[in-house]
Parts: sequence; C-alpha cells; structure tokens
Amino acid sequence: MNSFSESISVIDNANITMVTVNDGVRTVFAGVADNKVIDMVFSLDRMSQLLIRAVNNRTRERNYFRKYTELLEGDITEEEFDREIEEHEDDYVVSNNEDADAEDIKIAMFLAQYLKDVDYADDMSDIFSFSNESVRKSIAKE
Repeated sequence: MNSFSESISVIDNANITMVTVNDGVRTVFAGVADNKVIDMVFSLDRMSQLLIRAVNNRTRERNYFRKYTELLEGDITEEEFDREIEEHEDDYVVSNNEDADAEDIKIAMFLAQYLKDVDYADDMSDIFSFSNESVRKSIAKE
C-alpha cells in the first residue's frame, strides 16, 4: 500500500507571501518576497559558517584558559604548558587570518548583536578570525 502525505504551509506577512507544499522528499513553493528577505536566505549559509567559526574560537579561548589554570595551579609545568600549546595550536590559539569582505562584515555585525562580549571591532575580528587589515579595507569601501 502506498501512502502519500503532504503538508501545506502559508506564510503571509509584510515581507513575504508564500505557499509551500512538502511531500516529505521535496518542497514546492510559490510566492513573492522583499529582496531583503531573499538576501537573508542566501546569506544563511555564510552566517552558519561564521557562527561555527565563532563557536570554535570561543572553544579555543576556553581551552587556553583551562590549560593556563592548570599551569597556575601547578598541575603542569611551564614547559608542559608551552609544549601543549605549540603541539596543539589549533586547539588553543585564535588566528586572525581570514579575509573579510563587506558582506562578511555585515553578517558579522548582525550576528555580533546576539553574541556576548562582542562590543568592538577588535572583538568582532577575534571572534570571527577576520584579519584587521581586511576589516579596515572592507569598511573603507562602504
């Protein structure tokens, strides 16, 4: 016996009017949307990439301070601390080496309002690994 189920959704607000039909495998949709809504949909993938980078950078910071606490409490020696950081740099060190274009800056500024302690351009550069030079260039172009 073949069973077929589908769900129908209607979105109707100031920015988008759309009807969707989902059969569990594919979704068919038709509607009209403001360009800013469409732009946001296309930037969601980049937004996800930047959020993942931000979470990983916060994890690196946390890992570093945990290891530093071990050093301060005498659980490890300074040599062990230095060796651990050097041998596993990606686990402990935030690099600001990613080039940010104007679109990345806009997305990061949008995301920063929801992230704790991202109040200044330097905070934004650190959390998203943007190079300071690329941030300055992107802002200057705007």
